[in-house]
Amino acid sequence: MSFQLAARAIKVAKTDQALDALREVLPQTFLHAQLKGHTSSVMNAAFSPDGKWVVTASKDNTARVWEAATGRSLATLQGHTDSVNSAAFSPDGKWVITASDDKAARVYPYEMFAPAEEVIERAQLRVLRALTPLEQARFGIEEQSTGTGRQNRAKALRTGK
Repeated sequence: MSFQLAARAIKVAKTDQALDALREVLPQTFLHAQLKGHTSSVMNAAFSPDGKWVVTASKDNTARVWEAATGRSLATLQGHTDSVNSAAFSPDGKWVITASDDKAARVYPYEMFAPAEEVIERAQLRVLRALTPLEQARFGIEEQSTGTGRQNRAKALRTGK
């Protein structure tokens, strides 16, 4: 409602006051997503090359990767022992690099923040044997019985069947 009023005011009279009112309500009206989850100040934020994700660096000693469209946290990148001052994606979007006051830079692979289905699929390509029941439980993969044998839930997720 306040956006409509400000927009009408600017149409009626292009005054500094009307322009200030419009500028004040624009961020509230068009805010796409709020990225909430850090426990201290956010020092830096950057989009992935394709615009799907945002990485943030925080004084809480972590970086986070977020889904830009929804603001959903995809991963918390841990390991630093002091404030993380900056974070950025590689040009191909497959890596995140962070820099910290702990005098270290860290490089995190895509698998740290990729969608779960992709991580499971990539892991299955690397594992040349069937997962043990203990490994399945550890990764939250449930066995399902079918008329033709057993298939794990991860395969169902990967193939959509």
